[in-house]
Amino acid sequence: MTTRITPLERQLLDQVRTLGREMQERDVRQREEIAALQQQLDDLQSSVATLIVALDAV
Repeated sequence: MTTRITPLERQLLDQVRTLGREMQERDVRQREEIAALQQQLDDLQSSVATLIVALDAV
């Protein structure tokens, strides 16, 4: 027995696929943003460490 899906069920499946794809894309963007923020934090920590060394030398 073959089960046929209704147009409404097809629409809902398409919406679920679209939402899944959008969630994956958002996850990728968020991971990229987190990586960029981590790099900025690392740079800032390096600058602070350099300033501390310079102040200790004074």
